[in-house]
Amino acid sequence: MNRWKRVCVMGLAVAAAVGLNRLVAEESKEGAGADAPKVAIEQLSFLAGNWSGTFPGGRWESAYTTPDGGMILSSSKEFRGDRVVMIEFEHFQTIEGEVVLTPYPFGKKSSTSFKLSEFEEAKKRVVFANPEHDFPNTIIYERTKPDELVIQVIGTMREKEVNQTMTLARVGDNG
Repeated sequence: MNRWKRVCVMGLAVAAAVGLNRLVAEESKEGAGADAPKVAIEQLSFLAGNWSGTFPGGRWESAYTTPDGGMILSSSKEFRGDRVVMIEFEHFQTIEGEVVLTPYPFGKKSSTSFKLSEFEEAKKRVVFANPEHDFPNTIIYERTKPDELVIQVIGTMREKEVNQTMTLARVGDNG
Protein backbone atom coordinates (compact mmCIF):
# COMPACT_ATOMS: atom_id res chain seq x y z
CA MET A 1 0.00 0.00 0.00
CA ASN A 2 1.46 3.32 -0.95
CA ARG A 3 1.92 6.13 1.47
CA TRP A 4 -1.13 8.14 0.33
CA LYS A 5 -3.47 5.15 0.81
CA ARG A 6 -2.05 4.50 4.29
CA VAL A 7 -2.67 8.14 5.28
CA CYS A 8 -6.27 7.93 3.96
CA VAL A 9 -6.96 4.64 5.75
CA MET A 10 -5.51 6.00 9.00
CA GLY A 11 -7.58 9.17 8.63
CA LEU A 12 -10.77 7.14 8.15
CA ALA A 13 -9.92 4.97 11.18
CA VAL A 14 -9.38 8.03 13.35
CA ALA A 15 -12.64 9.61 12.11
CA ALA A 16 -14.54 6.37 12.83
CA ALA A 17 -13.02 6.11 16.33
CA VAL A 18 -13.91 9.73 17.14
CA GLY A 19 -17.47 9.20 15.87
CA LEU A 20 -17.88 5.99 17.89
CA ASN A 21 -16.46 7.69 20.98
CA ARG A 22 -19.00 10.53 20.63
CA LEU A 23 -21.84 8.03 20.14
CA VAL A 24 -20.87 6.07 23.27
CA ALA A 25 -20.57 9.30 25.27
CA GLU A 26 -24.02 10.45 24.14
CA GLU A 27 -25.56 7.06 24.97
CA SER A 28 -24.00 7.07 28.44
CA LYS A 29 -25.35 10.60 29.05
CA GLU A 30 -28.83 9.37 28.10
CA GLY A 31 -28.45 6.28 30.28
CA ALA A 32 -28.01 6.15 34.05
CA GLY A 33 -27.38 9.85 34.51
CA ALA A 34 -30.56 10.99 32.75
CA ASP A 35 -32.68 10.62 35.89
CA ALA A 36 -30.01 11.83 38.33
CA PRO A 37 -30.88 15.07 40.09
CA LYS A 38 -28.80 18.08 39.14
CA VAL A 39 -26.94 18.86 42.34
CA ALA A 40 -23.94 21.11 42.89
CA ILE A 41 -21.36 19.60 45.22
CA GLU A 42 -21.63 22.76 47.36
CA GLN A 43 -25.14 21.57 48.34
CA LEU A 44 -23.49 18.73 50.29
CA SER A 45 -21.85 21.16 52.72
CA PHE A 46 -24.02 19.64 55.50
CA LEU A 47 -21.53 16.75 55.65
CA ALA A 48 -18.65 19.01 56.74
CA GLY A 49 -17.32 18.45 60.22
CA ASN A 50 -16.01 15.86 62.64
CA TRP A 51 -18.37 13.06 63.64
CA SER A 52 -18.23 10.14 66.07
CA GLY A 53 -20.65 7.38 66.98
CA THR A 54 -21.46 3.72 67.02
CA PHE A 55 -22.90 1.03 64.81
CA PRO A 56 -23.42 -2.68 65.49
CA GLY A 57 -20.02 -4.07 66.34
CA GLY A 58 -17.98 -0.94 66.92
CA ARG A 59 -17.29 2.75 67.12
CA TRP A 60 -16.79 5.00 64.10
CA GLU A 61 -15.11 8.39 63.62
CA SER A 62 -15.33 10.45 60.43
CA ALA A 63 -14.14 13.86 59.27
CA TYR A 64 -15.55 15.56 56.15
CA THR A 65 -14.06 18.64 54.55
CA THR A 66 -16.07 21.49 53.10
CA PRO A 67 -16.88 21.34 49.39
CA ASP A 68 -14.62 24.35 48.74
CA GLY A 69 -12.72 23.96 45.48
CA GLY A 70 -15.33 21.53 44.13
CA MET A 71 -14.33 18.52 46.20
CA ILE A 72 -15.15 16.87 49.53
CA LEU A 73 -12.65 14.53 51.15
CA SER A 74 -13.33 12.34 54.15
CA SER A 75 -11.36 10.08 56.42
CA SER A 76 -12.88 7.52 58.76
CA LYS A 77 -11.77 4.87 61.16
CA GLU A 78 -13.54 1.96 62.80
CA PHE A 79 -12.68 0.81 66.31
CA ARG A 80 -13.18 -2.49 68.10
CA GLY A 81 -12.47 -1.74 71.72
CA ASP A 82 -9.56 0.71 71.72
CA ARG A 83 -8.01 -0.66 68.49
CA VAL A 84 -8.49 0.69 64.94
CA VAL A 85 -9.57 -2.21 62.72
CA MET A 86 -10.40 -0.36 59.51
CA ILE A 87 -9.78 2.96 57.81
CA GLU A 88 -11.54 4.46 54.83
CA PHE A 89 -11.18 7.58 52.76
CA GLU A 90 -13.84 9.04 50.44
CA HIS A 91 -13.58 11.42 47.54
CA PHE A 92 -16.67 13.35 46.38
CA GLN A 93 -16.34 15.24 43.11
CA THR A 94 -18.33 16.32 40.07
CA ILE A 95 -17.67 14.25 36.95
CA GLU A 96 -19.48 15.13 33.71
CA GLY A 97 -22.08 17.13 35.65
CA GLU A 98 -22.82 14.45 38.25
CA VAL A 99 -21.64 14.22 41.86
CA VAL A 100 -19.72 10.97 42.32
CA LEU A 101 -18.46 9.28 45.49
CA THR A 102 -15.36 7.08 45.28
CA PRO A 103 -14.42 5.15 48.41
CA TYR A 104 -10.93 4.09 49.43
CA PRO A 105 -11.58 1.18 51.83
CA PHE A 106 -8.50 0.30 53.87
CA GLY A 107 -6.84 3.28 52.15
CA LYS A 108 -6.97 1.69 48.66
CA LYS A 109 -8.96 3.25 45.83
CA SER A 110 -12.01 1.19 45.01
CA SER A 111 -12.71 0.30 41.40
CA THR A 112 -16.36 1.12 42.18
CA SER A 113 -17.81 4.61 42.32
CA PHE A 114 -21.30 5.66 43.34
CA LYS A 115 -23.36 8.33 41.57
CA LEU A 116 -25.64 10.69 43.41
CA SER A 117 -29.12 9.27 42.75
CA GLU A 118 -31.37 11.18 45.18
CA PHE A 119 -31.11 14.51 46.95
CA GLU A 120 -33.47 16.16 49.43
CA GLU A 121 -32.05 19.54 50.32
CA ALA A 122 -34.66 20.32 53.00
CA LYS A 123 -33.94 17.04 54.82
CA LYS A 124 -30.17 17.31 54.20
CA ARG A 125 -30.29 13.82 52.73
CA VAL A 126 -28.26 12.44 49.85
CA VAL A 127 -28.22 8.96 48.32
CA PHE A 128 -25.37 7.51 46.28
CA ALA A 129 -25.99 4.30 44.35
CA ASN A 130 -24.28 1.72 42.18
CA PRO A 131 -26.80 -1.06 41.46
CA GLU A 132 -24.10 -3.17 39.78
CA HIS A 133 -22.13 -3.51 43.03
CA ASP A 134 -23.03 -6.10 45.66
CA PHE A 135 -21.99 -4.45 48.92
CA PRO A 136 -22.57 -1.71 49.31
CA ASN A 137 -24.80 -0.70 46.44
CA THR A 138 -26.39 2.24 48.25
CA ILE A 139 -24.90 4.78 50.67
CA ILE A 140 -27.18 7.31 52.35
CA TYR A 141 -26.09 10.38 54.34
CA GLU A 142 -28.68 12.34 56.31
CA ARG A 143 -28.46 15.11 58.91
CA THR A 144 -31.38 14.00 61.07
CA LYS A 145 -30.67 16.69 63.70
CA PRO A 146 -28.38 19.74 63.68
CA ASP A 147 -25.62 17.78 65.43
CA GLU A 148 -26.38 14.29 64.11
CA LEU A 149 -25.34 12.56 60.88
CA VAL A 150 -26.79 9.15 60.03
CA ILE A 151 -25.01 7.02 57.43
CA GLN A 152 -26.65 3.92 56.00
CA VAL A 153 -24.67 1.40 53.97
CA ILE A 154 -26.95 -1.03 52.13
CA GLY A 155 -26.30 -4.01 49.88
CA THR A 156 -26.06 -7.78 49.60
CA MET A 157 -23.54 -9.91 51.48
CA ARG A 158 -23.54 -13.70 51.19
CA GLU A 159 -26.90 -13.51 49.42
CA LYS A 160 -28.47 -11.60 52.34
CA GLU A 161 -29.69 -7.99 52.32
CA VAL A 162 -27.57 -5.97 54.77
CA ASN A 163 -28.33 -2.49 56.12
CA GLN A 164 -25.65 -1.05 58.40
CA THR A 165 -26.59 2.20 60.11
CA MET A 166 -24.15 4.52 61.85
CA THR A 167 -25.51 7.34 63.99
CA LEU A 168 -22.80 9.95 64.44
CA ALA A 169 -22.75 13.03 66.67
CA ARG A 170 -20.82 16.20 65.96
CA VAL A 171 -17.49 16.33 67.76
CA GLY A 172 -15.86 19.65 68.65
CA ASP A 173 -16.85 23.11 67.50
CA ASN A 174 -17.25 22.87 63.72
CA GLY A 175 -19.70 23.49 60.92
